[in-house]
Amino acid sequence: MRSSVCLAMLCLLPMAPAARAEFWGLDWNAAGPPPNPPFADPRGGGQSNSGGLFIINGNYNTLNWNGSGQIIPIDGSDDSTGVTIEISVRVMAGQADRAFGLTWIDSGGGTGVWWSTAKVEAGPAVNTAAPFAAHGFNTTDRQHVYRLTQASNSNQITVYLDNNTTPILVGTGDTYSTYNPGRVHFGQVQLFPGNAQVEIDYLRVHAGATVPPQAAGPYGGVPPRWSSTRLYRVLTQVDPMAITRPSDELVASRDIDFSQYLPVGKECDLSSLQVVRFDPATGEPMAYPLNIYATTVGDRPLRFYDSDIPWSYPYKFGYAHSTNGTSLPNEYLAGGGRYYNALGRGLAGKLVWAHTQDGQQPSYYAMYFDDRSAADPVTEPPAGFVGDGSHRCTQTSDQFLSIDHSRIDLGDLDGDGLIDMVCGDGAGVITFYRNIGRSSQPVFGPPQILFADGEPMDAGWSAAPRVVDWDRDGDLDILVGTEKESVLFFRNTGTAQSPTFHREGLLQADGAPLRIPRSPIECDPTNSIFVYDYYPGLEVVDWDGDGDLDLLAGGFATGYIWYYRNVAASPNVTPQLTFVGALQADGAPLDVTWCAAPTVADFDGDGDLDLISGAMQQNTSVSGCSDAADPNKVLWYFRNIGTRTAPVLAKQYPFPSVGSFGSRILATPRAIDYNGDGLLDIVMSVRTQLFFVPNIGTSTAPLFLATEPVPRAWGNAPLGFQQLLDYNGDGWPDAFYGNSVDLNTGQGMPGFFGGGTIILPGASQISHPTPSGDVYEFRYLADLDNDGRKDILSGDHGGRVWFHRDIGTGGPQIDPTGLQPPTTGGGYVEAPLVEPIDPFDALQGARTQICTGDFNHDSWPDIVVANTQGYIHLFLHVPGSLLFQPRQPIGRLQQIRLTVQTLDFNGDGWDDILASYASGQMYQIVNKAINGTAQFHPATLLDHPAYNLAWPQTYVGDWNHDDDADLIINVFGITRFLERSFLQFGYATAWPVGSGSRCNSPAPDFDGDEDVDLEDFGAFQACITGGLDPGHVFDPLTCFCMDFDRDEDVDAVDLEVFEQCLSGPGIPASSTCDQGG
Repeated sequence: MRSSVCLAMLCLLPMAPAARAEFWGLDWNAAGPPPNPPFADPRGGGQSNSGGLFIINGNYNTLNWNGSGQIIPIDGSDDSTGVTIEISVRVMAGQADRAFGLTWIDSGGGTGVWWSTAKVEAGPAVNTAAPFAAHGFNTTDRQHVYRLTQASNSNQITVYLDNNTTPILVGTGDTYSTYNPGRVHFGQVQLFPGNAQVEIDYLRVHAGATVPPQAAGPYGGVPPRWSSTRLYRVLTQVDPMAITRPSDELVASRDIDFSQYLPVGKECDLSSLQVVRFDPATGEPMAYPLNIYATTVGDRPLRFYDSDIPWSYPYKFGYAHSTNGTSLPNEYLAGGGRYYNALGRGLAGKLVWAHTQDGQQPSYYAMYFDDRSAADPVTEPPAGFVGDGSHRCTQTSDQFLSIDHSRIDLGDLDGDGLIDMVCGDGAGVITFYRNIGRSSQPVFGPPQILFADGEPMDAGWSAAPRVVDWDRDGDLDILVGTEKESVLFFRNTGTAQSPTFHREGLLQADGAPLRIPRSPIECDPTNSIFVYDYYPGLEVVDWDGDGDLDLLAGGFATGYIWYYRNVAASPNVTPQLTFVGALQADGAPLDVTWCAAPTVADFDGDGDLDLISGAMQQNTSVSGCSDAADPNKVLWYFRNIGTRTAPVLAKQYPFPSVGSFGSRILATPRAIDYNGDGLLDIVMSVRTQLFFVPNIGTSTAPLFLATEPVPRAWGNAPLGFQQLLDYNGDGWPDAFYGNSVDLNTGQGMPGFFGGGTIILPGASQISHPTPSGDVYEFRYLADLDNDGRKDILSGDHGGRVWFHRDIGTGGPQIDPTGLQPPTTGGGYVEAPLVEPIDPFDALQGARTQICTGDFNHDSWPDIVVANTQGYIHLFLHVPGSLLFQPRQPIGRLQQIRLTVQTLDFNGDGWDDILASYASGQMYQIVNKAINGTAQFHPATLLDHPAYNLAWPQTYVGDWNHDDDADLIINVFGITRFLERSFLQFGYATAWPVGSGSRCNSPAPDFDGDEDVDLEDFGAFQACITGGLDPGHVFDPLTCFCMDFDRDEDVDAVDLEVFEQCLSGPGIPASSTCDQGG
């Protein structure tokens, strides 16, 4: 019996868990091995497979490693130096009453078959049982590692147990037929457990018959210290990549099925996930200063990608209107579903984390987690900025929704009596937020991607959903406003409690696919700019009071709300729509200028239907297309002064509110009494933000309280800037916004710019007016005149570049007037649009983009200028002046919304060009490195994780402070991070090497002597400071195993559990106490 002093060690050592232990090298499950498992060992010199768990239930079992007689060389060649097998097993139940054998069969090939057998015995004396019985193999729930070695040209097998270096058995195997010397190949392991149930925890096979000095475990037998308060852990090895630096930051990945480590009825509490690197020599956690959210030493940024969301993610490419709505093609993106921060059941998935490699050594990590009841909701996992192209999130974010242009609706989609939320977005995907709160206090859980016809519900570009029983069969269907000008119908073919959706196609009106009108648009009366409208915001309501469902559709570019009356013969059948026209207000078409998104309800309590609409205030110099910023036009209120069957709308301005909604755009309001006070409130989305807007007025006079966005754990947290640069020379990228620079705090992931703001005086007075079209200007900081101070380069709507010198002496002072840098040919540095110019391009302008670099190695900055038509131009600096050589065309690789950055791709010390297009594709244009000139190799596509939304803005900076240039990509409301080494190597594969629970079992057998007795009671008392009083101190690392009710308190409740298990002097190990009862 061990004393209570040793009790802390019991909880810290990687003991066999109460549920299921870790494996290594075996990818078989309880259904048995696959017929031909793949074999590949990235460590070299071995055959292995990792993934599952295999439990043997007595009798004869064979684990085939060689498929259908195929010979597999251990080290990749026919000549081997021998072989070592390491297998970790434990008896789970029963007694091994006859031979438990490890037999390996060597297929010699050519002239015959040879095999050797070594018996590992347990139970009654059978052959060589004694050495094994002495080591306690018969003991239930005890784990042992056996290492079997065989030299080349030998049929002798030597067996070692655990860490012992003295063999416990030397077995000479039987020899049949002809043995072919020099060919040692591994074919099978045969296990003879008799009546015992035996669990295989890991199995390793590698070349060579030399036994390591410390044998137990691939990390050298040093058990890592349990450095987290979490209950479970999995140990992992990451093999080295071919880095060329002493140390590098990469991204590691491993697939994990939590059910392998958890008791029945328990699932992983994803919010508790941690990954900690440990030193294999000392077992101590290794500090990682780059994670601002670390809660323990070495805690690393991580992401969990749920396996319920297909990794090869299908998304609908194109516009629904171009087909019948059912035949949009799929394109597939690796990990494309991760940008929604969505979860499935949370049972299994891909865990990725920020990984550090030192030299050519492997790295070791402990993955920690807690459990939760399977009946509890799935929890939100950490969403770290790891560098694999996933997007920036923060621990608490004001961005509740994931993708820009998010549009919400409300409805009880799962039939539990609570109002849930459904959301569409600019990518066209529909997500579901289950209400895990109460009817009077909704709380929306993590998003889940809805599926239709077995694949993610996807409308193509853009989705504005409306949840409604459209076919009148008693369950909720989904209508989706989508591009261009169309509405998709997803029919619920399941039930009200368990919906299953089928993509029916485009909604019809007047016998043809419904297309909302694309005019009138005041600034584009001929539709030469807006050839189509975009997508409608939908409301389904009995507008005319005749007892059936009508459709209202908000125009995006028109700002009108279009009315479609239901003319079906019965209100109990699928509606048949006919187009009526635009709703009227104050005797004219109701017009909110841009992006109408209606919700209808009786807001003033007079028995008829009123209307509130979202809108967008657009900043443009084109007459009729602009609406000045006005907080009273975020939402528009139209009161019905007519009747229930003949509505007459009157605009109520200002909007009845207390507080300001600011200048927010793209609001989608939904009317609901969410707090149960009898007044209609509003829940609304505004791009990626969600607002609960209470009605604090009366039943006849609504008054809405402007509120702050609803926070979300690990929500989207995009960054907005015009340039990344290390302004203050501290090695961290800082953010330039046009008039100022925000310094990086240097705290690490996910990156914050709160280290101080440097105002650039004069910059706010820079003005290059847009003559016609969208207001646009791009700014870039560079020391263009080589005087040691950062100047501002400005690109305007017309494609011109302006130089605003820093003329300050004691600090920055920007010349607001500036000049256009001239060229030696009499022109200027510019990239204007080239005829013919599309009317839409004329509206948006050149979208001028600028970067600088020394492309000819003359120590003077050259300028790269690009425009929205896709043209890239280089202007070489004439040294010692502000003159530039005439434009040097670099290429036109694609069209639309091009950005350029300088980046040394190949590390040769020469600046290259990175070009990103609206398609999301990136091109590397590599410098040929010829002194005195700037010549480039043909552009090649950069292989990177793609994103299914367009218009990336790409920036270059050493985001994680590891001395290489990473990519930061702002695209459609998210900020992505691509670690430079990830672009080169991809994910570093992680392999499980062990696992355990902080407790030997969830029972009070603290000393592990297989009974619960008074000595365990003494250990229990030792964990309570000051006795069992409410004011005692709880030590989570020492006493966690005794906190039976998991309330982080060892108290009288836990004592009661203990006393229920304590009966007399002791309880057999097979009792329910040793199973947590």
